[in-house]
Amino acid sequence: MRKEVFRADSVTCTRAGLKLLDNFSLHVFEGEVLGLFFADNRGKDEFVGLATENRAIDYGRVLFMDRQVNSYNAANSVRPGAAMRIGYVSRTEGLIGDMTVAENVFVMRRGFRKYIINKSVLTSQFAALAEEYGVSLDGSVYARDLSMADAYIIQALKAVVDGSALIIVRNACIEYGDPELTKFQQQVRRFAERGVSFIYISGDINVLTGVCDRVAAVEGGRVIRVVDRSEYTAEKLRRYHFSPGRMPVLPEAGTASMLRFDKVSFGSISKFDFSVSEGECVLLWDRMDRIRSDMRSLLSREAKPDSGEIRVRGAQISKSSGAAHISYIREVPTRSMIFSEMSCLDNLCIRAAERVPSLWMGSARRTVIRDEYRALIGDSIDADSPQGLPAESLYDLVYMREYIYNPRILVLERPFIETDIGLRMHIMSLIAMFKQRRTAILIIDSSTTDSAAVSDRMLIVGGSGITGERALGIEEGME
Repeated sequence: MRKEVFRADSVTCTRAGLKLLDNFSLHVFEGEVLGLFFADNRGKDEFVGLATENRAIDYGRVLFMDRQVNSYNAANSVRPGAAMRIGYVSRTEGLIGDMTVAENVFVMRRGFRKYIINKSVLTSQFAALAEEYGVSLDGSVYARDLSMADAYIIQALKAVVDGSALIIVRNACIEYGDPELTKFQQQVRRFAERGVSFIYISGDINVLTGVCDRVAAVEGGRVIRVVDRSEYTAEKLRRYHFSPGRMPVLPEAGTASMLRFDKVSFGSISKFDFSVSEGECVLLWDRMDRIRSDMRSLLSREAKPDSGEIRVRGAQISKSSGAAHISYIREVPTRSMIFSEMSCLDNLCIRAAERVPSLWMGSARRTVIRDEYRALIGDSIDADSPQGLPAESLYDLVYMREYIYNPRILVLERPFIETDIGLRMHIMSLIAMFKQRRTAILIIDSSTTDSAAVSDRMLIVGGSGITGERALGIEEGME
């Protein structure tokens, strides 16, 4: 009989009155790779926190390595926050770039107390460990120079050295079909063969079926179905597959250049040379996610290029010229671009007020905006605060705010990250509204899975700048 590593029995967790996990039950065996697909994102953060931080629960129990570590009955639990030795691999966790691979694996582990570090000894130790687990990497390489797949592999290896019997993989932003994904998943299987268990969380069902022994679908904070590898069929998985072919039909791009990078260099950006035309959507694909913050600084007009020029409608960008034409929506904008102390209507009007300050001087103009956009946003536009509104309504506030502002150029930073299937479709329809208006759109993303579906062209970012370009079309999904 296979040994059980992790078990959640009827776990219920409520936060701020919202039931995030509802009778959530799951078990993972030794050496198993279990996929978790959250159809609506509810409970995803809570589950990860429960497993890695032992957060308190309202009902149920959690067992790890045959030991009960959490229960609604405090007398039967270890203290909240007690380590369960569960590793965590995520693109947001990362490694220390200025340290070597060997140093990241050995020096940064729990309980390390050595003050004098012999790098040659560490590198030798790493070589032996890498051979044991089939990892083809040099321990003397700096972490900042690793590919995305290798960075994830080293995070997993570090967790194994740290004593983790179970590793959670989350937000591994390598899209389906990328050789990097194949490399990472092959390594996951090698770890599993050595008895390490994995919970692999992804919003792409194709990614999960490519590596997992079973896939558990979660909806409303509850596991509603578990599919074994032998049952991976289109019929069984259709409900959980996102088809870009269902996206709204978009108009063809125009020819007038709205945004132009002319041999621009700044930080991690090296001699970028490209343009985005009126009505065109261009995906800037940065697989290693290195340029995002620098692009934000440049396009938000917080910094100037070290060399080259950025032109907006033919004129060199400046604080005054750029402000009138560019809108920038950051990743997960519901966290950073929603003002909870303001009403929904005021959230909606805040950008338009930059052009028409008199919006704050009376209610008549805001009432016109409210009445005009109620059909698109719904009754949530009357809410005194955005707190508690569903994700679709919050995304409406962010995108419609910029739609009212009417920029010539819209920059989107990883627009689909941490979204479920329904929300992705909704964001696509919001992007389609800007394209109907012939706004030039630039998407900056480390994944192409969803962003490619709304883009006309993809520019591929490499270590030496933009290394390639590809025309894009709508691909059909699983039928």
